[in-house]
Amino acid sequence: MKKIYFLLIGCMGLALAGCDDAPAPAKPQTNPQGPVLESLTANVIESSYLTSGEVINIQDLKDSNVDVIPLLNTSVEAKQFPEGVSLEAVCELSKEKDPFMSEYSITIPIETTLTKAETLNGTVYVSVNDLEIACETLFGLAPKTVTLYYKIPLSLKVGGTNYRLEGYDKYYSQGSLDIAYNPEVSIQSTYYLIGDVTGWADNGPDAIKPYKFFNRSEDVYANPVFTLYLDVNDNSYWKIIPESTFEDFENIWEGLIYGPVNNGSTDMTGTLTSDNAGAGCIVDAGRYLFTINMLEQTYSITPIGDWMYYGIYVRGAENEWGYPAIDGFFSSATPGNLVDPSIYLPSGCEFKIADANWNPINLGLGSAGSVSFNTPITLSNNGANLKVDSEFVGYAVIVNSDNEWSLTLKPYAESSKNIGEASGIYVKGGMNSWDNDSNWEFKTTEYEGVYELANVKVDAGVEFKVADAGWTEINLGQGSEPMALNVAFPLYGGGNSGNIVLNESFSGTIALIYLEEYDQYFLYFLTPDAIIVPN
Repeated sequence: MKKIYFLLIGCMGLALAGCDDAPAPAKPQTNPQGPVLESLTANVIESSYLTSGEVINIQDLKDSNVDVIPLLNTSVEAKQFPEGVSLEAVCELSKEKDPFMSEYSITIPIETTLTKAETLNGTVYVSVNDLEIACETLFGLAPKTVTLYYKIPLSLKVGGTNYRLEGYDKYYSQGSLDIAYNPEVSIQSTYYLIGDVTGWADNGPDAIKPYKFFNRSEDVYANPVFTLYLDVNDNSYWKIIPESTFEDFENIWEGLIYGPVNNGSTDMTGTLTSDNAGAGCIVDAGRYLFTINMLEQTYSITPIGDWMYYGIYVRGAENEWGYPAIDGFFSSATPGNLVDPSIYLPSGCEFKIADANWNPINLGLGSAGSVSFNTPITLSNNGANLKVDSEFVGYAVIVNSDNEWSLTLKPYAESSKNIGEASGIYVKGGMNSWDNDSNWEFKTTEYEGVYELANVKVDAGVEFKVADAGWTEINLGQGSEPMALNVAFPLYGGGNSGNIVLNESFSGTIALIYLEEYDQYFLYFLTPDAIIVPN
């Protein structure tokens, strides 16, 4: 690397010293920032986009088929430039003016012309798409108008090496831009399902609150996926209504309503529309996971096996007293025991054990009080809120014996291993030729028996299993039940267990939990709003 570096510096010196009065390049810095050319300066004219003070509306530019906007006109003069020389700009961006921290940068090659080998001219154009991505990265995906602070240095590029002009404190333009960016779809925070299961109730959201789609994210543009679990009869018709329709219209049928493109569609996946929306139809009675992506305007309906006890949840302040499936109880290897494999309750959190309707299951204490860990607690219907006095990370067991309910909170044991160690347990399948791939090896967490595999992607339809290196002690698959996101699935051992497959593509974290008490593994596919182990 050093040999190439000094050869380039030599070429620059010969090329720029072609005439007696040509400026000689300064000795470049050898710090990690790279070389500097202090002897050459650029003459710059800023474009109206930088000087007008008006709001740059990304959507207006796109509607006008504007792909790029000019920032600077530049010219650099020397007696002679080497062959193949060009200019390059970097648009450094920050949310803060003081101190300016370069949080995002856009590298911009400049299309240049060379006049008499003495003057290098060019215009700095920034892509409208790149500017929008910068805003979304720094400020989130929700539509808004933001102030973006910028600084623009210039470099001379020779043979793949950049020589920054005049030094690392020199910027040829700096200031702020007001930018409005708006995704094509406006996402609300709350959506409800309405249809046969609700009796087509249209007298306000209270009537259909049990059919509220759930999303735990603070930013629904960052995670636009909403889920709902429901039981339906044969030929159950449905539509989807946002909260604003109830707020703005006495007659909700005059407001915003979503449904499939074709009225009466029985498709289990499809596109949502609010333009003359049809009613979808679930043909077969059963239990389903209903997922909507309000950024992509799509839906999917997945049948759920009866092996799970969907319908009983830990409901409390941590999940806004909702009933997301990640907080639901499931059948265990011990008859009569229902298990929620993963619960997080912050200190002071109040909660209850209940179904989606708070009826007939609404379990609490006989009188208000706190819960001790590892100790069975008798629950009473319509009782007072339960509370934890200290943070709880672990699993819960509820038992119904002769209509008497008890609850036990069991913290995960602290692991003797360091966080992030290789576990020897792999995801093996079509994504890695069924090999022991270190990129698909679960890592340890601070808790015994809790493993995570972060930042992975699994395409819909790809088959796989969970196993150790030799397919010996651990060889886990699923039964006949379909897999879904943010839901615990017990895995079954032995070579005859079926391969695991997702009906929809997934990007996120895969978590694996082993509960020694039941000798049972549970698998989660976690989207960004769902957590097993809190940060």
